[in-house]
Amino acid sequence: MLVRSQHSTLKAIYPDLDFIADTKLCKFIEYYVVSKSSYETENHLYCFFRKDRHLNILHDFRPEQYSLWHDYCTDVYHVNQESLHNCSENATGTASVVLTNRDIVLMPYAHSTDLISMGFWIKLAKELQQRNYKIYTNIAPYEKPIDGTEALCLPLYEVCAAFENSAGCISMRSGICDLLAIKSQTSLYILNSSPYWTPIWDVTYFRNSGIHNYLYNTEEEMIDTILQFF
Repeated sequence: MLVRSQHSTLKAIYPDLDFIADTKLCKFIEYYVVSKSSYETENHLYCFFRKDRHLNILHDFRPEQYSLWHDYCTDVYHVNQESLHNCSENATGTASVVLTNRDIVLMPYAHSTDLISMGFWIKLAKELQQRNYKIYTNIAPYEKPIDGTEALCLPLYEVCAAFENSAGCISMRSGICDLLAIKSQTSLYILNSSPYWTPIWDVTYFRNSGIHNYLYNTEEEMIDTILQFF
């Protein structure tokens, strides 16, 4: 499996896969795939969306009923959806930090979608703190935590085990949501900024409970929706 360098620690979670971690090679292949329009090769699907030669996402390449889960099943695993619906594996291994049911993780950053204003996250953190939760921000080394929260900067292979017993993770839709949906039973509250991608990037298919998928509308409405769970 070819992954970006920052994802190299996934090898600890998937030991049976051979990993090549090279960000430049990933980018080279992306340009090649886009220029040749060769998105599907044997059992590999490059990305979950197509792009034009300027690497802008094309929004009309497939029917609306297609979903992220459909892509995983048909283009990667070559099985029907029913046969994979209940086969997700729980988190294994250990983590340097283990959260409790009074801890909540906020994940305000993503690379493939528009972000929600930091003001929303600051207000949400304060509301949750008033309910006596300890609030963390999951970040990469180059990112800043939400004001008033504690930073968590964990390698990917520790994330599932660290978050497993937390009160929940509230996140922008990003790749880490897929990992948590498949490899843990953590309660996930996923915020989408695009009405187009909300149904396509839905990960509720990965397990039967504990995942809530929302389209962000207004700050007040979203905070009220989330607070009903805490």
